Amino acid sequence: MNGDHLLCVDSWNQTLCALFSRWTVWGPVPNRGCNMSRSRSPWSGFADAVSFGLACQQVMALRLTRIAFGGTRAHREMTRMVAEKVGAAAQAEVAAAIGMATGGPAKAAAAAGQVYRRAVNKNKRRLRRPG
Repeated sequence: MNGDHLLCVDSWNQTLCALFSRWTVWGPVPNRGCNMSRSRSPWSGFADAVSFGLACQQVMALRLTRIAFGGTRAHREMTRMVAEKVGAAAQAEVAAAIGMATGGPAKAAAAAGQVYRRAVNKNKRRLRRPG
């Protein structure tokens, strides 16, 4: 593969990018990080959904590990988890409403999904840090 193909951070994402970027009908996929939903590959929607699902599973595993150790960190994590879920749902609702008003159902779904992707990636980075 040359530098024109997708560049991804996680090994699962690298595997998905390598697998699905080859199926591009219109030539090499431009380098846009891991946001595969903007590529022109016919497989990009599937790869994006699988990547998002894997990221969600990683966050759940990291959170459950932190909670399993107990103590004040576990209590803070549970409190933060509930607050983040409520906040993300409210932001997704607003983003979907704006998307629906400006571009229809597809734009509304993409805007709401982007809110959740951002929250999951933020949590993954935070939970992976030691300490």
